[in-house]
Amino acid sequence: MSNIAGPELARHNNRESCWLAIHGTVWDVTSFVEEHPGGAGLILKVAGQDATSQYDMFHSPELVKETLGDEACIGKVNPSEIPQPGRKPEPEQQKKKTPPLSAMISVNDFEQAAEKTMSPEAWAYVSSGADDEISARENARIYSKVFLRGRVLRKVGKVDCSTNILGYPSASPIYTSPVGLAKLVHPAGECAIAAADGKEGIIQVVNTVSSMPIEAIMDARVSKDQTVFWQLYADKDLEKSEAFVRRVEKAGVKSIWLTVDSPVVGNRERDERSKSGAEVS
Repeated sequence: MSNIAGPELARHNNRESCWLAIHGTVWDVTSFVEEHPGGAGLILKVAGQDATSQYDMFHSPELVKETLGDEACIGKVNPSEIPQPGRKPEPEQQKKKTPPLSAMISVNDFEQAAEKTMSPEAWAYVSSGADDEISARENARIYSKVFLRGRVLRKVGKVDCSTNILGYPSASPIYTSPVGLAKLVHPAGECAIAAADGKEGIIQVVNTVSSMPIEAIMDARVSKDQTVFWQLYADKDLEKSEAFVRRVEKAGVKSIWLTVDSPVVGNRERDERSKSGAEVS
């Protein structure tokens, strides 16, 4: 594999010729820039640079090779030799402290803590809805109208919330919904979710665009009997989807959930504003 000089990498910093360094390996991502699900701007912001920290925030180490293929690998570079672009000084911020778990009393407490401790870009990704977020607000409003009817003089010495979901046992009538890019929230991403779900006896549904590979997620389970489902966004290249289905079946997922109501990517305006702000900062 060729050795790439840092200044040579730095010259490939635009749409016409876009190289990135990730963990000391140089990748030609020119043909992928416009296909990047997060938008071209996120890649162009680090074009010709060491993009390791930005990449690791979202993805597993294996994904770049799986996505681009060996032919996109240009060579190796010493990160210390890569010229550092001039950056605007960061404003001083108060150190963000994660509150202790014992302080989390309700789901709303977790949401408030997340907004305070996550980066603005990460928070916008996990919390935003489409367009003006009217549907998201209406969903919350409707749920707030669901009341639990209290009963008295009932035997409650033993309460069993267990059930079956698609024929597989779950300790509670809930499951972990498929949300992509979990590394934005925790360094272990979906692997941490797998371990937590296994401990509580509930089922995890893994997203197509998970941060961690399905094999790593399955290895993170507390036991080989732990049930994992997988959610599929069908790719316009159906051969890619078929290959992905075969891969997750081999990994041992118990069912595949096909998303049919997302023919195009949702217009998440708050997420897009966050990206635009990051590009001009």
